[in-house]
Amino acid sequence: MSGTVAMVKIKRTIRFLVLAVMMLSTFGVSCATAEVAVQTSHVGSVSAIAYHPATESIVSGGTDGRIKVWGIEQERIIRTVQAGTAAVTELAVHPERTETAVVSQESGSDYQLQVWDLDTGRMLFSEALQAAPTVLGYSPSGDFILVAESRMSGMRYFDSRNGRKLTYPAVPQGIVTYATVAASERTVMTYVAADGTIRYWDLADRSILGEARTLFDMAHMEVLQNKRYAAAVHEGDLVVVDIVEGNLVDRVPVGRVNYLTVAPETGQIVLLETRAGGRRVTIYEFDGDFLNRERILENEELDRMNVVALAGSRLYGGSDDGELYVFRSSDGGEEALVQNVVAPIHDIALLDDTLFVNVDEEITAIRTDFFTTSRGRLDRVETVETSGVNNPVEAPVNMTALSNGTLILWGTEGEEDSTLYRFADDETFEEVFSSDARIHAVEEFDGTVLLLNRADTLFQLSLEDFEEELRYSSLGMEAVAGTEQYGIVVGKSRTSSFESAVLTIDPITRETVGLETDAFLVFDLAYDPETGDLYALGITREDETATTVTRFSGSADLTRRTPIFSLPGEYLDGNLAIDPESGALYTSIGRSGITRVTAEDDEVYGGTTHAAQRLENSGGYLWSVNRDGSATLWEPESGERTGDLYFFKDGGWALITAAGRFYASSDQAQRFVAAINANTATESFQLTLPD
Repeated sequence: MSGTVAMVKIKRTIRFLVLAVMMLSTFGVSCATAEVAVQTSHVGSVSAIAYHPATESIVSGGTDGRIKVWGIEQERIIRTVQAGTAAVTELAVHPERTETAVVSQESGSDYQLQVWDLDTGRMLFSEALQAAPTVLGYSPSGDFILVAESRMSGMRYFDSRNGRKLTYPAVPQGIVTYATVAASERTVMTYVAADGTIRYWDLADRSILGEARTLFDMAHMEVLQNKRYAAAVHEGDLVVVDIVEGNLVDRVPVGRVNYLTVAPETGQIVLLETRAGGRRVTIYEFDGDFLNRERILENEELDRMNVVALAGSRLYGGSDDGELYVFRSSDGGEEALVQNVVAPIHDIALLDDTLFVNVDEEITAIRTDFFTTSRGRLDRVETVETSGVNNPVEAPVNMTALSNGTLILWGTEGEEDSTLYRFADDETFEEVFSSDARIHAVEEFDGTVLLLNRADTLFQLSLEDFEEELRYSSLGMEAVAGTEQYGIVVGKSRTSSFESAVLTIDPITRETVGLETDAFLVFDLAYDPETGDLYALGITREDETATTVTRFSGSADLTRRTPIFSLPGEYLDGNLAIDPESGALYTSIGRSGITRVTAEDDEVYGGTTHAAQRLENSGGYLWSVNRDGSATLWEPESGERTGDLYFFKDGGWALITAAGRFYASSDQAQRFVAAINANTATESFQLTLPD
């Protein structure tokens, strides 16, 4: 909450940015067909990888919730899709179409199957799973998807185009740990590791056609090209078994196997294994009788690999720090196909013409004509200055700009203590308040600062000198907001059935009143001063667990309660923001993008672009800090994405507009921002400043 004068000043400042970045489309090559992206890999670990022969590409999934398509010929990203806020754990590619099926773990033990068209970036369907999947794959024609889960429920089947459930055999005899469909698509083969049973099921009448016993507890199982044999890992050995008779055909000792795959083109067995000297990749061929080791790839970079895929003579590996490598030669010579050069943004704050950005332990100030109203056109921008600011906390910090033109930040030093700092001059911060527990929420209210810490204590501090005016304690406080009519409002966890998860507190009398709500936990609040409405974001558990937005209204006491938005599942990283000019309410809960919540139809913006972890209103403009390390600017009245801000490991940054233009401040940013269109020069979309 901010004072009127400062709010108008900052609002005008940032709205000029919105206008300015959109004006980029008037220069140079038309942006109608432009696609410019940061050529960086996953932020976080690469957890799944597959070669897609139909499109000659590598498809990867990561803990950042993203699917990336890497063009083998172009050796760069040709598509990125945000599949959700949760990590992608499994991935399978369609044998012919540009589609992929992925599984992500949404929250707790909730798993979600999603199918995406990677050519259009559109999700075809999604389906909730009951447990972690043990099998995910397409039928040979790609007409349907088969899934087995780690519970005694057997198999499930879905039409690959629309997700319609198919009445194929459920296979209820134990947890299926591997399954594959015959080329005729009339039979499905299943393997149950607990008893070593292989069964063949008729897809039409769901009867058992045949059964064989083989080795118990085989892991990493994959059927070979001729469909008669399968490779697996058993008691420290690589084995090949006859899946018709169940016989063991051959076995060779190997190291601890981290990953096993079969190359779709050559049928070679590829092992990522750990031995005393580190990780290596060993490639085997099976000639029908014996396993023959073809070659070994050893490279220090393999120690960081989680997953691998073989495409022709090239081996691709995804690492635990998000990078994708290509190993080009038989001796293991490697080259980073795409490096992870993005330094994730932790928080941002806009103060006058300066944007403060926290990346890792560093605070960077960007002073530029981008953020002023003194210029009428972006092509006349003359100054862009990037400088470092001393961070008093040797850790990531949170920041906010106050209505009196003050920037404050807070962070945790050591295990528990947390300190609030005020920006004193162009380089340093001064300590203004110390808390004996971690600060986790700061809001401005009526000439004061409201502060919550993890010791369940609320402080009200003077905006002028940060002297304590109020101290209040209540178990489980998670969010705070100040309101003109109703005083201070707190969102909290409900510790008993007699309590409420929303409290109003009179800062003078300290009288506390609970508001009736279905939520047992309220973790964010937003107040609209124009309407007097209060919005609460919380978790409810009735028929199912859901994350819900509730509006409290009523000119005297906020007793009118209306649930206005709900999503199944728990999205505890989400929050709320109100555009003060239009009164539009936005929330970051959901798999990706932001949602504009209205009385009519809710609308999701940027649904396949970013997963917003935190949504902020800085100077009347919407920003999100995203799971992929970027920060996004959203047009506050419409919710449309305006541009994305990325920081790089060399300290540089890039602003990429939704229209396809970009500005890069450093050599690294310049190198890793590129046009996706194969025949388009990246420089055609670059904004350059006059000499």
